[in-house]
Amino acid sequence: MAVVPYFPPNHTTKASTSAGANAYMAEIEAAIKVLALGKLNSFSAHAQAVPDMTVRVESGTLSTAFGMIANAVPASGQTDCNNSAGATVTVIAAQSTPAFTAPTLKPRVDRIGVNILFGTLSVLVGAEATAPVPMPYPDFTIPVCSVTLVPGQAAITNAHITDERSPLVDLISSGNAGAVSTSPYRDISGYEIFNVPGTYNLVRPAQSRGSRITLLGGRGGRGGGFYDVSSVFKAGGAGGGAGAFLPKIIWGPENLNVVVGTNGINGADNSPGGNDATAGSAGTATTVTGVTSGITATCNAGTGGSRATSATTPGTAVGLGGTAPAAPFAVGFAGANGAVGTVAPAYGANGSAGELGQLGTTNSFALIEWLF
Repeated sequence: MAVVPYFPPNHTTKASTSAGANAYMAEIEAAIKVLALGKLNSFSAHAQAVPDMTVRVESGTLSTAFGMIANAVPASGQTDCNNSAGATVTVIAAQSTPAFTAPTLKPRVDRIGVNILFGTLSVLVGAEATAPVPMPYPDFTIPVCSVTLVPGQAAITNAHITDERSPLVDLISSGNAGAVSTSPYRDISGYEIFNVPGTYNLVRPAQSRGSRITLLGGRGGRGGGFYDVSSVFKAGGAGGGAGAFLPKIIWGPENLNVVVGTNGINGADNSPGGNDATAGSAGTATTVTGVTSGITATCNAGTGGSRATSATTPGTAVGLGGTAPAAPFAVGFAGANGAVGTVAPAYGANGSAGELGQLGTTNSFALIEWLF
């Protein structure tokens, strides 16, 4: 179904004629369509006022409320899960996608999602085909819409956009959050994500048969840089290592203690001309412990990068990535090491976290999905 932007119906602006009545009914139908496919205007996608090859996504909210996996509702109904701790809401401003590129030979279907950790748009580019199939939404991404593109296309209109939002989506920011899982588990889930360092004690919902856990350890800070006596930046410190990553581990039915690690602090730059820059500090581990079983899953933190010591001596001792989780959680990944500083000058980049660096250098977090 093609999308339409949301406009509240207003009969006072319509002429008292059959044409005015038809226009008013069209507004009502359009509003109902938007309501049926999502939370009114929240993250609704539509063509630009003057259509071009970008798509406009309206503002939406990321809430700390305990929510539901967006596309995992069984035919029999849904489970009502509430977070007694309350909720806070972060408003994500409206934003536009980068320009889409028309396919070369055959049609293509791309998708747009919202990254639940940062509130940014993710564009998933499909493959050209006679009968194109869009890419699946990755973890930590809320579906927004698909966009159908054809060779030679010069503008995207609402007819090219299909709304893929779910009315059950309850999104997140800091504290707790929700995500769409691409794992084989498709039944209803409640979810909480913690991306603020600290300790959290979680009580398993009575109906839950267990949980699925994703963790990322804290990253190390980069080393400080060197400035000459004229306060000109000459050499950068080495980058910090990324924390280890543990994706989607199935856990038994018990309460959980969660500790979200801290990220290391970047080292201080030197006083101009002095040799007093400091190294970056190490992060701390992110852990989950079963209250009944006593089992602990640990994502180790990255270490800090070394400092630059002169105008020609950047930091070369890079921060080491956190070591991979130990058995029985050997499906996790070690964090990547940081990069050396240069006299270009530039600080060394922090290491990336996750399989093939898919998480970039994001902050530590713990995602808990309660399975029902």
